[in-house]
Amino acid sequence: MGILSRWKIMAAFDNKWQLAISRLLFRRFPLNIYYYDGMALIVDHGAGDAPGIHDVLVRDMYRDRLRGAVLRGPLNVIDLGANAGSFGILLQKLGLQISKLVAVELNPVTYQRAAFNLTRNIKGVVIPLQAAVVGTARILNIRLGTGSTSDSIQGSEGGDGSMVAIAGITLDDLICEHFGDAIVDLMKMDIEGAEYEIFASESHHRITQCRYVLIEIHQDRGGEPESVKERLRDLNFELVPTTSTADADVTMWKNLSLAPQT
Repeated sequence: MGILSRWKIMAAFDNKWQLAISRLLFRRFPLNIYYYDGMALIVDHGAGDAPGIHDVLVRDMYRDRLRGAVLRGPLNVIDLGANAGSFGILLQKLGLQISKLVAVELNPVTYQRAAFNLTRNIKGVVIPLQAAVVGTARILNIRLGTGSTSDSIQGSEGGDGSMVAIAGITLDDLICEHFGDAIVDLMKMDIEGAEYEIFASESHHRITQCRYVLIEIHQDRGGEPESVKERLRDLNFELVPTTSTADADVTMWKNLSLAPQT
């Protein structure tokens, strides 16, 4: 990435000059505080937080899909694959009031940064969870580093970290425990291929409590994207149109079985 591109990204943050100098002159100190619309976020450039923060808050990875949804707060939200917590920050930036946010992050080190970023900034009940959402509840023993947007239930791409035991919980159990029978207004799912295991299991039926599902269906993770889309259609979800041609793997689905918000 060139200097101009990096500057365009930094310019989106309140402390752009501080960040620009830090990234230009002090790159060996990877931990930075990003100020975004008055919110303070810990970002570890040495652990791969920055791509996730930049994609969600600066680029148009989710914004265009969110424009196609009718969302009126206060909202119940689930964020699967929370990384450093940028999705919750984006919702607040867009003026969407959050009632309860359950944010699940696989990597225990990234989770610590997500927990800080979300609990410090979100005006609502925030429940950070360090776990993996899977089709069958179990303990996963996987090798993870200090954090990456590509961390998955198979481990990190680099494979240079320590072996850690991660609690694997089902989607049904997650929704039941934290929301009971209440409606979840929005669930975002970016879990690096684990979506195939979830939708192939019998433990995802409570997704029908969600008004909208914003999902990235990964094409290179050993599954067929159309199988996930077909399952969503079977559950009476409809694809929400978008004008964006970027990030084609990211789609928004509307639950036709739930009455729209008024």
